[in-house]
Amino acid sequence: MDMLRVRWEAFGSFEESVAVADDLDAGAASSLSPYEPDDESDIFHEISKSPATEPPVGSITGDDQEWVDGDDEDVPEEEGGVDEIGDPLPAARKLMRCCDQDRPHDTLPLLVFSTKQPFVTVHDYVTQVHAWLQELEGDILRAWEELY
Repeated sequence: MDMLRVRWEAFGSFEESVAVADDLDAGAASSLSPYEPDDESDIFHEISKSPATEPPVGSITGDDQEWVDGDDEDVPEEEGGVDEIGDPLPAARKLMRCCDQDRPHDTLPLLVFSTKQPFVTVHDYVTQVHAWLQELEGDILRAWEELY
């Protein structure tokens, strides 16, 4: 599956963050090709048109719930645990504290949708998820700093 060849840094410009492994079997030692077109071409890497999943699907939903649930489990009680603040509210309105910081409200799930094919392509996935990660960068980095 071509999606496994994508090498991707979560933050930074799309042009500098996404590359393609030339040899999937070589692992981290594989040489990389640019995903973005060079100055002479407006064509993305050939894998951009491949399905992002096998079997191909028309949309992919992503959210942070698995990460949030895991984060809640990772905070020991002696470090303050996770405190709900205020009266019980619907999940979208609940303010949480962890590690003496207010946690952001629930983020909206990301719906990655197909744009030109009947299935989500590698290009659809990396462009839409990369933009979503850029929006969440501050929250993610603050959480990372607290943990590490």
